Amino acid sequence: DKDVDSATQESFFRNIVLTDSGGSVPVTGVTLTPETLTMDIGEVLGLTSSVMPIDATNKTVLWGSSDADIAMVDQNGVVTALAQGNVTITVMTEDGGFTDGTDVTVTPVISQGDLLEVNGIGEVVVPYSSGSQDFGSFEVQDGGATLRLVGNAWKKVPFNHTVSPGTFLEFDLRVTGPGEIHAIGFDSDDELGGDQLLFQLAGDQSYGNQDHRTYTGGDWVSFSIPVGQFFTGNI
Repeated sequence: DKDVDSATQESFFRNIVLTDSGGSVPVTGVTLTPETLTMDIGEVLGLTSSVMPIDATNKTVLWGSSDADIAMVDQNGVVTALAQGNVTITVMTEDGGFTDGTDVTVTPVISQGDLLEVNGIGEVVVPYSSGSQDFGSFEVQDGGATLRLVGNAWKKVPFNHTVSPGTFLEFDLRVTGPGEIHAIGFDSDDELGGDQLLFQLAGDQSYGNQDHRTYTGGDWVSFSIPVGQFFTGNI
């Protein structure tokens, strides 16, 4: 304010606001965390989306599921696991249509009573895939000490162990009736009938190693198989 002719002139400024009438800040991307997630059936967890840049004008996002029968997501990013399987939860920005996803694996709830004790540790008993010879059922009994197989049942128990030349596989067996093949062994390729080392214990058909096919029926019989003589390495 300049006025050389009036030294007593006054100027007043108030309610000063700097505004930008140039428009909005566009979205340049979005990220979703975590990238992968494992959930139990019935579990509810939240995902976090981050819209970029941080000062983007429109941060509205839309959520979706690749299979809502396995896991559903609400518009706050809260995921509910409904059934066993794999699903991708996606987020998309309203501005620009940028997307990101989280791969979710939904697993059944395993109670302690469903775990088979191997080397003193409870392990999960898993059926082979459909289309294999695994048509029978199983039940873990005696607080995890006993695995009961019924019918044409082949099951696997994934666990980690290093087999050395001095490793023995010890267990008790009882069979209530005649069958084609009763066997135990190692599976290295997760496929029934694939690259596996089986020790047949009983049955009227021959399959796998026959050195311990000595069970004739009746009561419990203890076995001790020197598996390290046939296979060494990690299982």
